[in-house]
Amino acid sequence: MGGLLLYQDTEAPLSFVSLSRSELPADAQIIGPVFGKGCQHGISVPLSASLRATQVSGAAGKGGTRKALVQIHEQVTDIRGLYDVKIDVHILMILGLYRRQCVEINAIAFR
Repeated sequence: MGGLLLYQDTEAPLSFVSLSRSELPADAQIIGPVFGKGCQHGISVPLSASLRATQVSGAAGKGGTRKALVQIHEQVTDIRGLYDVKIDVHILMILGLYRRQCVEINAIAFR
């Protein structure tokens, strides 16, 4: 978002270190691939009709990371952990007024 940021409610890890298959506990049982997706939405409103106008903006949605992890836990309720985790971020912006940022998590679950 840009301009005068009035509200933003986001959280996400700055980095994530994923286990590899060789680092799993000896008693781990592989469940299989899992996927979760969560999105954050934001809007910017220009304060004048100028191309360089200051904008008022806000965003909400916890950045999508938490929602994606909750979706994974809803798919597999007895999950013990994840390995081979891949996190992708997709951003859609329309004319600088609307922004959607989605986090997609692909991983392999184990119990």
